[in-house]
Amino acid sequence: MSVVDEIKIRLDIVDVVSAYVPNLKKAGKTYKANCPFHTEKTPSFVVNPERGMWHCFGACNTGGDMFTFVQRIENVDFPEALRILAQRSGVELTPRTPAIREEEEEKARLRSLLSAAAEYYHTLLLRNSIAGPAREYLDKRGITAGSIERFYLGYAPDSWDQSSKFLTSKGYSSHDLSAVGLVIEREDKSGTYDRFRGRLMFPIRDINGQTVGFGGRVLDQGVPKYLNSPQTTLFDKSHLLYGLDLAREQMRRTGTAVIVEGYVDALVAHQYDFANVVASLGTALTEEQVQLVKRFSNRVVLALDADKAGDAATWRGLEVIRGVVDEKIIPIPTWRGLVRYQGRSALDIRVARLPVDKDPDEFIRANPTTWEELIRDAQPIADFALETLIRDLDLNEGKDKATAVRRVLPLLADIVDPIERSHYIQRLAHLVRMDERVIESEFTRLGRKEGQRQVRGNKPSAVPDGEAAWSEPDLEEHCLARLLAEPSSFGTVQRALQEIGTADLSADDFELAQNRSLFTEMPNGIFSLPEDLYRVHVLDRLNTIRTQLEQEPRVTRLEQTRATIEVALRLRARNLTRQAEELRLLMEEAVNEDEQEAASRLRVQLWEILQEIDKVKRALLVLPGMRRLPGVMPN
Repeated sequence: MSVVDEIKIRLDIVDVVSAYVPNLKKAGKTYKANCPFHTEKTPSFVVNPERGMWHCFGACNTGGDMFTFVQRIENVDFPEALRILAQRSGVELTPRTPAIREEEEEKARLRSLLSAAAEYYHTLLLRNSIAGPAREYLDKRGITAGSIERFYLGYAPDSWDQSSKFLTSKGYSSHDLSAVGLVIEREDKSGTYDRFRGRLMFPIRDINGQTVGFGGRVLDQGVPKYLNSPQTTLFDKSHLLYGLDLAREQMRRTGTAVIVEGYVDALVAHQYDFANVVASLGTALTEEQVQLVKRFSNRVVLALDADKAGDAATWRGLEVIRGVVDEKIIPIPTWRGLVRYQGRSALDIRVARLPVDKDPDEFIRANPTTWEELIRDAQPIADFALETLIRDLDLNEGKDKATAVRRVLPLLADIVDPIERSHYIQRLAHLVRMDERVIESEFTRLGRKEGQRQVRGNKPSAVPDGEAAWSEPDLEEHCLARLLAEPSSFGTVQRALQEIGTADLSADDFELAQNRSLFTEMPNGIFSLPEDLYRVHVLDRLNTIRTQLEQEPRVTRLEQTRATIEVALRLRARNLTRQAEELRLLMEEAVNEDEQEAASRLRVQLWEILQEIDKVKRALLVLPGMRRLPGVMPN
């Protein structure tokens, strides 16, 4: 994983931009504000957190990623923006040694293997008769074809070696299969056998949607009921949440993350459009998992099973969450007109109390509307504490009364607001039938420092190695690789685009800062990206793509240039289409807020972009039939 990828995982573009643009406000799926780069009356600056991009539709008419934003706001080049954001995220900038490069290549190969395995299992589930029991199970649980496709469910054949034989036939080695946990070595060292056999397969994906492991559910009475991939270079279940790649958008939109225990619980929630639900992979909640959801929501609801084991799991989860919650210092106006500062938890922690003997998926299927109400009305942690922590005590006994007070008071110390805390102290006093002043005194004796967790600083979330590595080339990479493969085509491509009737290819056609930098420097072939930070990684990647292009069937120079022009046009069409979507959202906001002048201006801009999209699409249609391109002689 490159340092740029790691920084983007650890930092949120909304947080980065907000540090410079404090008036950034939520507007549907995006955020908007007056552009920080020029003076304007109505907002034309948009941040899209899902794509990690920003764009100004005003005088600037440009955009990019968080690195491009810092470059512009700080007036620095890409290497300096990289250093600024690396320092902010806690990412260490170290030279890429040959060993690191070799490790990255191995991880890319293992990701490819896991992707191939997921596709193999999925195809078997959909098309092969041996997967009949798995399809029957899914039908019985009410899992639809859409959910099967969205979560890419599969079936592992009930065979000792069928899966591994298929994957090795695709060129993957036994060593690779072992490295990702798909096979287990026999005790006598005579070979390996498939880890997953006769199981319904749940691909486990990282935050970027790449498969890093599997969970397999047995379909008979075998044990264990659920079997996960073992710890590998790519798979660490303490750093993952099932369904997060699909849930993060709605988490951000609703401001709420719901955590359940099982794969099916999360899957059914998404099926009923409750797409802010994730599962903890059947393990106790970890600090790393909490840090992940904190990036997308400020309210966490635990919706675990409502039995004794579920209560215990809920308490373990709450303790973990309390241990990693930061504290915000907020200004509080006083009656004298002054301001005092008070700490407040940056994360609202809640518990949804399910009926006894009801799993979340059963409850959702039976009561979708009630589930929505259950999450909305989830209990504060203090209410849950008063219900459960003293359930096993006899409050007529003095010893048990003392135990109840000792269990609950540390949680009440988390409540900074004195009125709210006083309310719960009163409730506790009523439950244990003691004088409220005695409990207040005990609270004071314990001391806030003893009862309250140590407040942590803004620490970057832990991220598993290799979480955002590249797989297939993106259009930006593809375009750069083609230009790198044939530097002399640079001017030719520009002249061809002019003849077609569209603007020259420019840095604004590239959203990622490092790609913009490379494109700007490409005509002279001198790249100023720092050797020890990112340049080698980018150029290695582009050279790999270039090598793949050179291995394609022999084509003429005309055909090569035509292919480069096509990629450039597709890149521009993609970016213009994204801009049009964001303009529509801005225009809707302006209409809803009765800002007629802004709505009219945005409507004109949208029309111009739609005209340009139409022009680019027409160019793509006529390009294959062009017999001559400027500056290119047929050969």
